[in-house]
Amino acid sequence: MNDNSIWFGRPGALRKLWAPTGGIVATRDRDTSLFTNKAGGTRTTRALDGARQYALNYAALGRASFEYLNQFQQGHMGPGPFVLIDPGRRNLLTVNQSSATSQTGDTRGFSANASGSSILSVDSPWGGLPKMFSWSFSTSTPASPTLLLSKPSNVTGWLGIPVLARPYTWWCTVVGGPIDVQMRIDWYNATSFISSTSGSAVTTSTTVPRVASVKNAAPPAGALWALCYVAPVSATIGAGETLSFLNFMFQEGVDADPAWTGGTGIYPVTFLSMPEKYGFDEPGMLVSPTAVLQEVR
Repeated sequence: MNDNSIWFGRPGALRKLWAPTGGIVATRDRDTSLFTNKAGGTRTTRALDGARQYALNYAALGRASFEYLNQFQQGHMGPGPFVLIDPGRRNLLTVNQSSATSQTGDTRGFSANASGSSILSVDSPWGGLPKMFSWSFSTSTPASPTLLLSKPSNVTGWLGIPVLARPYTWWCTVVGGPIDVQMRIDWYNATSFISSTSGSAVTTSTTVPRVASVKNAAPPAGALWALCYVAPVSATIGAGETLSFLNFMFQEGVDADPAWTGGTGIYPVTFLSMPEKYGFDEPGMLVSPTAVLQEVR
């Protein structure tokens, strides 16, 4: 399943936008500087993270369609945050989360709740990504162990990953244990927790990577946000055991994609510009408007 539509608006009031006839520019820029050293060599420095600027290029828009977007540009819809769901991004997690800590080499974007446990970013011997997320347990049967993938933004009102009324699948590849592992999605409305959806427990192996998932998870009525968890079954955890996660993916659809795709997160966007030009004696038709929106943190 893949919805190719662009969705935009206030949380809880997203609207499907018209397909831009001139295409979409959605480059994720990471600030890069180039310099030469005294030995004549060339080096670069590059920002760890980046942000997307979206340019939706319309050849023409009727006045009513233009005004919907223009209301956000001019402030009628308040200061935000605003949501843009880009159909080109399959994995809705951040870079460090989706890559199991390969971006930063540390555990930012994750938090564990389990007595006597520790989390680390370690080298991966399994190929693919250079790092993997390691969760080690020093005590047996810790109470209510959970691993939370943090919300992507701390902007006020941004409670998690924005979702629509359609099915989602949350999955990862894991080795270690053997421990029974469940995947869980918590759903939130505009202010608070609603309910959870959990997948079937999968018993991990120390020699064969296993896929753990919750598939075809339907957001309950009123759900605007999702948070993703890993919830191992406490009774199956022994002291000295470790779970190693090779990748993570939260996506739309009834089943896991055949292959993992890296994510760059869904962040609030703000309007930068949208020129207003109409042809001679025809104010009802806007000529070549381009809506430019910027991700913010």
